[in-house]
Amino acid sequence: MTLTTARALAAGALLLGAPALAGGTASPAPPASPAVDFSTLPASAVHRPTNLDGKPHQVEMKVVADRTALRPGDTVRLGLHLQQDPGWHTYWKSNTEIGKPTDITWKLSGAEGGTYEYAIPQRFELEGIVSFGYDKEAFFFTEVTIPADVKPGKMELGAEATWLTCEAECIPGQGAVSLPIQVLPSDAPPPAATPYAALFEHFSAQHPATGLQGVAITADIQPSPLEWDKPFTVKMHIAAEEGHTLGRHQGDIPWPTFVPITSQEAWFLDNTQVTNNDDGSIDIVMNAETFTVDNVPVNEVVG
Repeated sequence: MTLTTARALAAGALLLGAPALAGGTASPAPPASPAVDFSTLPASAVHRPTNLDGKPHQVEMKVVADRTALRPGDTVRLGLHLQQDPGWHTYWKSNTEIGKPTDITWKLSGAEGGTYEYAIPQRFELEGIVSFGYDKEAFFFTEVTIPADVKPGKMELGAEATWLTCEAECIPGQGAVSLPIQVLPSDAPPPAATPYAALFEHFSAQHPATGLQGVAITADIQPSPLEWDKPFTVKMHIAAEEGHTLGRHQGDIPWPTFVPITSQEAWFLDNTQVTNNDDGSIDIVMNAETFTVDNVPVNEVVG
């Protein structure tokens, strides 16, 4: 059984500057998102599922774009907004003990796009069970490039999604939404921004940084290769390069200096420790254990 390379492991670290929360059920809230009016969206762009008991689901989904119209060859950002009832939260790309990431399939009518990122999550803890995700709302978006030969007229852009939302209990949700958008002639003036463009700017600033400058990260897995039903350890060493410094980690929990990323097909994470070193570097140790599955997993990630 093989795992990802040390380089890919190192890419899993989120280096943040805020102090860690000493206790409580949820970490401090992220910056407030801009207020936008969703009331003008067409009915097809808004959906609240119904639970098995016949009551409305705890999450309402909406699809929005950052441009009022498109021209052939244009690129538009298409976003999925999940509005959660008070006290309920959804999850980010992976979790240590509980949760399921929101999974999105974009419906692009022949346009190109589909990749999306998760914003830096909050930390939740209930009766000793830790998870990472989003309180109140979550927003995901992709960049969509319209074919250069598309004809003027209406075009449908949308998304299908599944998620898990939890309070003291967890309830799965799923649904589909679509947004009709006008395609203009190629020689039309550039389309204006929609009122939702501010959401895209706000949440793009919440995405984890890539290609960090001034930071050197090394990682190692022991033992390697892994064996079924045996413990293993992932160690990461984070050091500032010359001319840079790292903020010291505070508190007894890894968040927010480090949020673990795992695909969890064949292991569970026991715990994570973050240690400040005298030379200003930071060590992260993740203890985990494999368990036997029917098929050997591929493209596994822990970091």
